[in-house]
Amino acid sequence: MLNVTRGMEREFDEYDALFAQAGWRRSKTYPVGGGYSAMELTAV
Repeated sequence: MLNVTRGMEREFDEYDALFAQAGWRRSKTYPVGGGYSAMELTAV
């Protein structure tokens, strides 16, 4: 997916900045294994 869509890996602080621009904030983070995490967002 990263190769085909020109996506990029991000750190949590980078995600937080993107979410803030869109009117959201990260309220919880859940590790799901394999180095991945699920994030729960709340509207600001």
